[in-house]
Amino acid sequence: MIPNDFTLDNYKNLLITAKEGNYKFISFDEIKSRSSPYNCILRHDVDTELLSCLPMIKIEKACDVKATYFLMLRSTAYNLFCIESKEIIGEIIQNGHQIGLHFMNEYYNNNSPQAVIENILYERSVMESELGLKINSVSFHQPSQEILNSQILIPNMVNTYRTIDMGDFSYMSDTNMTWREHHPMDVFSKRLYPNLQLLIHPIWWTTNSISIEDKWRDILLFNNNVIAQHWIKRERSLANHTLTIDVSIQKLD
Repeated sequence: MIPNDFTLDNYKNLLITAKEGNYKFISFDEIKSRSSPYNCILRHDVDTELLSCLPMIKIEKACDVKATYFLMLRSTAYNLFCIESKEIIGEIIQNGHQIGLHFMNEYYNNNSPQAVIENILYERSVMESELGLKINSVSFHQPSQEILNSQILIPNMVNTYRTIDMGDFSYMSDTNMTWREHHPMDVFSKRLYPNLQLLIHPIWWTTNSISIEDKWRDILLFNNNVIAQHWIKRERSLANHTLTIDVSIQKLD
């Protein structure tokens, strides 16, 4: 496996290596009740790519691995309550994965611990009502240092960035397609960390090895095409018409 080759085939190899190293994949609510000496909490923060998560879900099913998919209530890229999202979330749940809240605190522009707690609990209640299930974990989207330092205690929820909540679990992330210290393949094959929280962003793991810009372009194009197909299927004014959608990556003025 090429260390920074973020392909779906290598993601499957990563999961297989973990299983061969006798790591058990558990959820956040099993932290205190785990029975295996080697455990991995597999976490997905889904910022933009909910509608294209199916290949990753299929790989996890083939490897008999369970994860927690953290979904945004306020993503600019996907509507959590639309038909297409409902179908993908159904696949996530049916395959035994859990759903967490991926919280975008910058929407509220208030970092006081009590305000953050109240806003998280509000978003959790909306998501629970819509999805018909319990949400017992939260991850912060690009948390500020203030948020990290606050170590916020949220009633009846695991804060994935709170040291006490995570106990003796080490943390690794594929942020911007880089691994800061070890590669997770080495962690699993050499059992470097007996307990690991592994953050995998589905956006980075694609069929072919491509640049960050191309990964962003592909996901935005995919999302736009899903939207277009939704309306082509349902809107009479688009009958017998073809929509061509182009996505270019550039900074907005």
